[in-house]
Amino acid sequence: MSRLSQAQVTTLAYIVCKGRCLFIRKTRAGDMNLDKYLGIGGHMEEGESPEECIIREIKEESGLSRDSLSSLEYRGHVTFVSDKYGTEYMHVFLGFLDDFPGLSSCNEADCPKLSSGNETDLPELSACDEGELPELSPCDETDLPELSSCDEGELVWIDLPDIYGLPVWEGDKIMFDYLFSDNPPKFFSLKLCYEGDRLASHSENIY
Repeated sequence: MSRLSQAQVTTLAYIVCKGRCLFIRKTRAGDMNLDKYLGIGGHMEEGESPEECIIREIKEESGLSRDSLSSLEYRGHVTFVSDKYGTEYMHVFLGFLDDFPGLSSCNEADCPKLSSGNETDLPELSACDEGELPELSPCDETDLPELSSCDEGELVWIDLPDIYGLPVWEGDKIMFDYLFSDNPPKFFSLKLCYEGDRLASHSENIY
């Protein structure tokens, strides 16, 4: 059996404002997530707690500080097992830029202005093998927070009902159920086993 130290340990956060969720479309060549949509996150550094890691990653990738979030909750753990990419242990967080469940009340005053923003419309998505991708509505400076540029990919806000139509890892849709359902669990532990990019099996525990 391989030593546990050979596995990757990461954090992942989904941030919600005005009924939309922040994603990053990975564009870096050679990335296992190339052209997939993920939440904000990254690898834990030596000595970091999961909370310290995700706060750092959110700031580095989006420009959002912890103080700008109305809440940041540790909601789950994912064990990602792949015959192609190895094993990764992910600490999953859910953050809000306004008070849940009143997402529709988030306005320009609730959503802070951030430095180095890009005031372009949300991008058109390319074709996906799993069907039609959702059309994304435009995002302007009065709609959602401006985000800093990110060298990991392209930051986009996606309407929550549309996230299941994005090109994501298949197991992420199971995670979406646990995070965004009407009666979500306090905490979940999800194991996802992939053969290539195909989800071969999964198991979960709900707390």
